[in-house]
Amino acid sequence: MDKICIDVFIPGINKSYDIMIAPEMNIKTAADYIFKTISEYEMLSIKDGSCVLCSRSNKKILDGSLTLAQCEIKDGAKLILV
Repeated sequence: MDKICIDVFIPGINKSYDIMIAPEMNIKTAADYIFKTISEYEMLSIKDGSCVLCSRSNKKILDGSLTLAQCEIKDGAKLILV
């Protein structure tokens, strides 16, 4: 399974992280995985399942049922986790 590197910005803490992730992962699972990974490092607390990923270029929320590949998220993509 190939992975892509995406840049994820988290406005609540004003930080960006590079995350390696499988393009076959659906958006909802990816958002949860990214939050869990970063929250352990930053010691953040939020209700599970409440995170969404948005495109940084057009600020639109990505459909949680689609995969990263279906949303045309590629290596180097810039996303926002809210």
